[in-house]
Amino acid sequence: MSRILFQFYNSDLVDVWDPNNAEKVVAFMDDTLMLASRKSLAITNTKVKDMMVRRDGGLDWSATHHCEFAVSKFGEMGLTRRREPNPASMQHTRPVQWQPIFLQGIKVAAHKFLGVILDQELRWIGPRDPVRCDRN
Repeated sequence: MSRILFQFYNSDLVDVWDPNNAEKVVAFMDDTLMLASRKSLAITNTKVKDMMVRRDGGLDWSATHHCEFAVSKFGEMGLTRRREPNPASMQHTRPVQWQPIFLQGIKVAAHKFLGVILDQELRWIGPRDPVRCDRN
């Protein structure tokens, strides 16, 4: 029952997005994903941070709902398949480097979401061994 009630409790947090501005918010239980799509990772990071700090954004929701965010537990993923020249080797390229977001003076770290692990180039990183089922 408490799981269902929590979905009602945090429903206003899901409403901080602007569909006309390439933003999306998805929530499941106490995990929330704020997604923005832009031409560069730097601009995307700025947009995600704005979703948190703007009026009626994530931090305002936290204050009005008496639900303090543990910003140290936040995670950030910068996903792109774009590549740039690698300064260490002019013959090779590397994924475009992303800059971290800082909220309330705390650096938001990279991580997985809902148990799904993607690398920066949107490739799923799963178990290397095949999954086996015991039919007994």
